[in-house]
Amino acid sequence: MTYSNLVEYLKAKALIVNQSGTFIHGKKPDASLISSSTIFPLIWLAPFRETTDRVKGNVIRQVTVAFFTQDSTNITLEDRQALIESMWSLKEAFMSSINNDIPRTISAIGESATPEYSQLSGKVSGYAINFTVQSKLPC
Repeated sequence: MTYSNLVEYLKAKALIVNQSGTFIHGKKPDASLISSSTIFPLIWLAPFRETTDRVKGNVIRQVTVAFFTQDSTNITLEDRQALIESMWSLKEAFMSSINNDIPRTISAIGESATPEYSQLSGKVSGYAINFTVQSKLPC
């Protein structure tokens, strides 16, 4: 699976679980281009690093995906925690859609997730997840 193939695969999974939201792939400044026309929730796929084992024909990629919803500086902590909880649920749906693929397209292992409070200049809160994707080299 190539870099572009994986981006498109993850985008397709994001659109399945977030049909009315926004998907962005790029560096953090790209995600910070949130405007009044941005439709939330926002799923942001950061650029990822890959390690290739040509002998075994494997490619291993360290992937970070953030799940954000609109936040404000004038909401209560309880309201912000509810926002983060809703993005945790979106993260879980996304990872389930990857891990329940039949036939299995990729292996996503080693999940590590963190709540994200008031990110991108306080405009969003949500959840970020890091995981390792293992796939075969393209033929």
